[in-house]
Amino acid sequence: MPDGTTGEIRLRSPAARRRYLDEELDAGLRSGGWIRTRDLGRIGADGDLYLFDRMADAVPVGDRLVSTLEVENALYSHPEVREAAVLGVPGPEGGLSVTAVVVAGGPDPGAGPGETGGNLPGRLRGHLASCLKPYQIPSAVHVVDSLPRGMTGKVLKHRLRERLSPTAGTPRSPKGRNIP
Repeated sequence: MPDGTTGEIRLRSPAARRRYLDEELDAGLRSGGWIRTRDLGRIGADGDLYLFDRMADAVPVGDRLVSTLEVENALYSHPEVREAAVLGVPGPEGGLSVTAVVVAGGPDPGAGPGETGGNLPGRLRGHLASCLKPYQIPSAVHVVDSLPRGMTGKVLKHRLRERLSPTAGTPRSPKGRNIP
């Protein structure tokens, strides 16, 4: 790919080869001595590699690709956000919609546990409008008590996709509170 263009990151190394136990997966990730990382990135003008997103997490919006990492970073820059996850959720007209799930970090005085005063999703959308391009702004922002995490502490976005899928019924937070 030309410098500055986003593409799939592939690696090769003189180190000992590691293999996936799933032979079909292993074969699909190796080509001509290169290993497909399933990550997207670009080479900057400085010659450094910049990570864009995981291929499975980047959200296609029209003819553009939205980096969930970039949107999450913008969410973390808001003082009321303690945790954030951004993902693509099936939209009403097909395709995927950029969706944010956040855990509030600065409740207003008098708010109950896990709650913030006023309209946090609205405030976040306003904040994101000053940080992101219009096509990157989530169409929905859900406030939950906690994000589902695996044993290593990584957010399990596939669980959030299941909860927020239109066919999954009413989405629920891990503590059972309905997601607005």
